[in-house]
Amino acid sequence: MRPVIFTVPLPSRDLSPNGYKHWRKVSAARREYRAIVKLLASRVSRPETFDPVMVSLVFCLKGVRATGLYAVRDVPNAISAWKAGFDGLVDAGLFDDDSAKHMALGTVTIDNTRGPFVEVRLTSREGV
Repeated sequence: MRPVIFTVPLPSRDLSPNGYKHWRKVSAARREYRAIVKLLASRVSRPETFDPVMVSLVFCLKGVRATGLYAVRDVPNAISAWKAGFDGLVDAGLFDDDSAKHMALGTVTIDNTRGPFVEVRLTSREGV
């Protein structure tokens, strides 16, 4: 099965795991980002749902400083900031939930030559 590739905006700085932010502000940012990812993932043309699925992410950061979005510096923080994105993929019906039974994390990379956006790649996880 061919992979499905699409882009979504970078997460908000409020979703960064670094530093203290009031829970209400973080909660609103999570809710908004989850809805954005759901909307964009719902529009993706796909032959069928992937379950189980491997999700790979490329955080493309070119020009991000001018946008005010979160310029991730390392992979663990990128994954943490993108948690609401995983939930948005589930909400879009691409797979049942983000547990290990239904989803695996593929590669997560940071690319400073393109952007600013997150490239999402969904592939079938064979042999699960």
